[in-house]
Amino acid sequence: MEFKDKVIYVRKELIMSQQELADALGVNVATINRIERGTHKPGFKTLALFERFCKTKGIELGEEK
Repeated sequence: MEFKDKVIYVRKELIMSQQELADALGVNVATINRIERGTHKPGFKTLALFERFCKTKGIELGEEK
């Protein structure tokens, strides 16, 4: 599963808007939008924030390709 698909999956699983996920991660909503469209690769900090967020929500995702 690509990272963009993980973001979409987690958002839908938690019934969150892009804005709500962006707020939870402390990033700009445009960042989430670009990641989901596949036009932006997340940096190390965003990856770490996302992984920590998933862990706190009890969502386990496989390794990225």
